[in-house]
Amino acid sequence: MEDSNKIRTETITFRLPSSLIDELRKDAELEDVSLNALVTRIFSNHVQWERYERKVGLLPMTKPFLKEVLNQMTDDQVIDLAYK
Repeated sequence: MEDSNKIRTETITFRLPSSLIDELRKDAELEDVSLNALVTRIFSNHVQWERYERKVGLLPMTKPFLKEVLNQMTDDQVIDLAYK
């Protein structure tokens, strides 16, 4: 009996620079996941978030950077920015 909740997968081949593959393998090893799991996560992140992020003009930034920027602003400036 086939499990109806199982995600259907396909095998596909990409031609990528060896240096990129090496870096992906290192990342997968550091995160203790398979290369396939890492690449699946990267592709999923793109499909679910990154492609929309660019379309609406969002700019990724680190929490420490944002915190420092907000600390340099007055309360009124932060409130004004929140309304934009």
